Formats: sequence, C-alpha cells, structure tokens
Amino acid sequence: MRVCIIRNAEASSNAGLFRIIDALMDIEAKPLTLTRSRFSKSKSGKFIYKPFKYQEQSIPNYELQFKTDFGRGIRNIFQLVLFQFFTILWLLKNRKKFDVIHAFDLDSGIPALICSILTKKKIIYHIADFYIDSRQGIPSRFKKHVRKLEYFIIAKSDATIICTEERKEQIKGSHPKNLYVVHNSPVEQLQIDSINSYANKDKDNSSNLLTLGYVGGLSKNRFINETINFVKNNPQVTLKIAGFGRSEALVKEVAANYNNILYYGRVSYEDALKLYSQCDVMFAMYDPAIPNHKYSAPNKVYEAMMLGLPIIVAKGTGIDILVETEKIGFSIQYSEEEFNSTIKSLMEQKKLLEQIKHNSKEAFKNYSWAKMKKRVQEIYINL
Repeated sequence: MRVCIIRNAEASSNAGLFRIIDALMDIEAKPLTLTRSRFSKSKSGKFIYKPFKYQEQSIPNYELQFKTDFGRGIRNIFQLVLFQFFTILWLLKNRKKFDVIHAFDLDSGIPALICSILTKKKIIYHIADFYIDSRQGIPSRFKKHVRKLEYFIIAKSDATIICTEERKEQIKGSHPKNLYVVHNSPVEQLQIDSINSYANKDKDNSSNLLTLGYVGGLSKNRFINETINFVKNNPQVTLKIAGFGRSEALVKEVAANYNNILYYGRVSYEDALKLYSQCDVMFAMYDPAIPNHKYSAPNKVYEAMMLGLPIIVAKGTGIDILVETEKIGFSIQYSEEEFNSTIKSLMEQKKLLEQIKHNSKEAFKNYSWAKMKKRVQEIYINL
C-alpha cells in the first residue's frame, strides 16, 4: 500500500507526519509526503523533490515552494487557494504514485477530496485543528459554510482521525464513516537514548534555579510575552525557546539582551525534544478565549510525559483535565499573576518536580505511541 500524506507545513519539524510514517512503516506500507515550504522566498508553485531520513530510511517528500506571511489569518486566503490548486495538480499528475491519501486539516482535505473523487483513491481525514475554531479572522457569515465544507469532507472520507475524546463534541453534527481517536503521543523510538544524553547539560550554572522550555508558535495567545516578562525580571530562571511566528522579533531582541533567555530559532522535531530534555518545566499556555483551544491537545503535554517533565497549562483548554487527573503538572488560570506565582513556587519545591516526574512516566504508559500506533494501523488494515 502506498500512502500520500499531505500537510500544509514543513516536513522536518512536523511531529504529526512522523507519527503516521512510523505507523505505516511497521505494516510495510510505503509513505510519501506532500508538504510546503512556507519560508520559501518563491511563489512559483513548484514542487521540489526533497527526501528526508526517518529511522535510517529515505522518505520521498515533494515540497511546494510557496511563501506565506505568518499571523495574517484569513488574509492569507489567496495563498491558501493557490496552495490547494497546486496540490490538486500534483495529485492528479502523480496519481500512480499512491493508493491512499492521508490529509491533515481542511487546507489539505479539500485537494485530497477532489483527487479522491476524480481518481477513486481512498482518503483518511486527520483533524489536527478544526478549521473554523482554529483560524482567526474568518467572517461570521462564512463560518457556517466552512463548517459544512469540513463536515462534507468528514462524511466522504473513509476514516476520520481526531486527537482527543473531547473533540467528538467539537465535530458534533458531522457523520464520519469511521471515527478514531489517536492522541498526539511522541514516537519513543526517535533516538530517545540520544535525547536523554542531553539531559542536565547547561545546568551547571549555580545561579540557575529553574529552566523553562518552549518550542512552537511564537504568538501572543501562547503566553510568550508574559513568560518573557517574568524571566527578564528573574535572572535565576532560564528560558530556552524555539520556533517562529509574529513574536519572533521580540524573542530575538530579548535573547540578545538577556543571558537567561536563549533562542534557538526553527528546530527539527528531534532537536526540540533535546531542548526539552535540558529543561525542568515545560509550558503550553493557550488562550482559552480562542474556541479551538477549548479542545487543545498540544504535542507538548505528551512530550512532557515521555520525558518526565512537569507542564503548565491553562484552565479551560481541554488538556487541563488530563493534566489535573494524571497529576503531571499544573492547571492554572490564563493570567500573568498566577503563572508567575506558580514558577516562583516551583523554584522552591524541587521535591515536587521529582514527584511529578514519576507521575508523568506512569501516565505515559496509557498514552504511549505503542498504543496509538496500533489505532493508526487498524485504520489502514481495515481499508
């Protein structure tokens, strides 16, 4: 079985792609990926062959060279339509290269469904983020139409994947043929021994009491500015941060002026895990006022469990229930005051960090990739 995995993102840093590739390789399916370089200076719409290594095997990857402007929300609609147009053309032209399409989110789901209808290929629709709840700036009068479109793709797909049980409520009213829950668990085989060897590096600074870690989107609704404000005023706390987004210029500026703020730019997924292994605490503070954040399932929470690190999340973001139930971190109000007090408390409670580390590793047994991988494989075996 040959599977074309489509995502409107770069391959090298995308954990979701790696998970599906890992599951497929175990059942001797042959994955190829269709991705996009949003950092390309080109808007030519050309796909270049850019394979990458996974578990010592070369994965065919066709990368669309098409720049995007981050943080513009719905104003990127023209670029999105062109991405879909070029993707449809590639899928139709190269339809003999694959048997099944695995599409992440609506922006990839539209070209995938069109190709599926025209070529009779089977399609798996993977909802990492439900579109109308996760994209800012969609006019209210268009939202019901976008919802109907996504429901239509769900109904026509051979299987639909969501990342938590709670997301069943988010897509209530849709009619999937087959619905599966696959948590965003990291692939343990990603050279964990190598990753763990990085632990405790750069912790020889006696003045450092706590190291915070964050890799991901750099935007205001991810609590980046508030965290920076705290670390700037508390030299005994170090912030290791990587990623890109609208707050990137701010992060670069403060990193240049404060020794306890270290910015690593864009990093690969494996390097992100290595960065986290050098930290004491992770945070995934998503603004609960954004609808999609009420059903959040950030990779960071599962990565924290695997690495045995406490994580701080905001109440009302869905994932807070898991954090509280499993006692793997702290669920707090989305406020600068409570975040600051939590960090100050942790600076004085190293024993608590050790207890949470134990809880995290125990909890991870219930969400491990070994379990989630079987669910993905079941989908393909039953096609």
